[in-house]
Amino acid sequence: MSQSRKLKFALQARKICTIRLHIAPEGLKAGDIISYGGEPTIGNVLQLSEIPIGMRISAIETSPGSGPKLCRSSGSFATVVGRVGNKITVRFSSGKTKNLHEKCLIFDVNKGNCFLPFVT
Repeated sequence: MSQSRKLKFALQARKICTIRLHIAPEGLKAGDIISYGGEPTIGNVLQLSEIPIGMRISAIETSPGSGPKLCRSSGSFATVVGRVGNKITVRFSSGKTKNLHEKCLIFDVNKGNCFLPFVT
């Protein structure tokens, strides 16, 4: 847990001797496996093209390879609402929509880290 921010982190060790820290989504616990690709389950890293319409996501890249920039704060999320060509439309909890490239990664299939309350 981050002492300054009170967030829980997921430590990911990869075969290539790299270690990454991710903000742990709600429902992820010690010993759970985080994978790249595959089924859209809690904590998995997926491309937007692999996410079914209607699913809530957070920690979203704005362009492929940029790292998560959108919906990173506690409790924030977006919903996949449509597909047109290689663009995926997501709607944020504020009601705004954004078209993103299908190769953008999302780092959390859920509703974000809810360990802290919403700030309104």
